[in-house]
Parts: sequence; C-alpha cells; structure tokens
Amino acid sequence: MRGDHPIRTTLAPLSPPVALAALLLSLPGCGPAPDQGGVAVTGQVLLDGQPLDEAHITLIPESSGPAVTGVVQGGAFRIPPSEGPEPGPYRVEIDAVRPTGRIIEHPDLLGQTAEETENIVPPRFNRASTLRVEVGDGGDNHFEFAVTTR
Repeated sequence: MRGDHPIRTTLAPLSPPVALAALLLSLPGCGPAPDQGGVAVTGQVLLDGQPLDEAHITLIPESSGPAVTGVVQGGAFRIPPSEGPEPGPYRVEIDAVRPTGRIIEHPDLLGQTAEETENIVPPRFNRASTLRVEVGDGGDNHFEFAVTTR
C-alpha cells in the first residue's frame, strides 16, 4: 500500500440540458405534486345526550394506512381533506380526558406527584371500541355518535 499517492476522482461535466434538468428538479415546487390527503369528515358526538366538548376522535383504518385524529368542540368535529382519511372502513375511538381533582404519586417519576386524570368516555368507545364507519370517496361523510357513560 502506498501512502504517498492520493486518490483522485474525475467527474465528467454534465451536458447543458442534463444540468438544467437537475437544477429544475432540485428547486422547491418542482416534481410530482404532494399527496393531497383524503376526504373531509364531519360529525357530532353526544355524551349522555349532551354535546361532548374538549375531546378527540380517532379513525383507525381497518386495513392499512395512518390513523386520523380530529378535535371535538361543542359536540362537533371537522377533519379537512388535507388531514382526512382515505376512503374505506374505520374503527372509531372517542377520548375526553379530564382531571379528577386528586393529586397522586406520579406514575413515572419516583417521589413526584401529579394531578390525576381520567377518560370520561368509557373504554367501549375508545380502547375497546366497536364503533365503525365507512368513509366514502366524496359526498357526505358526516357521522353522528351518541355515547353513554352507563
């Protein structure tokens, strides 16, 4: 092995049309259009007959793809197409976490305390949810959910 000869690499110059194409493809806005998301989804969530506030609704695809989450305010939710799901079947989870007013030992930090919280929506509507929807390829994707604590 010789240590006195550096390795040299020679690149052939690009032809003007190839160089121009490479430059244009590297600029923002060039190339294929980004995925525009899915479809809009709207709806209403009632808890014991009253509009649910400060909650989240999650649509989990039954086959493949990402889950989609929206905020529920005043019982209503709207997920725009840019953040919406692709058409298909989804399992629905509804969560509304609230403080209980109790101070408890922090579950992760030894010797620390934390405010206890609980999900006011029962597990049968979130972790163990059997709620299902079919999101269509357009049109009216409006869903209404009446969940109960009893």
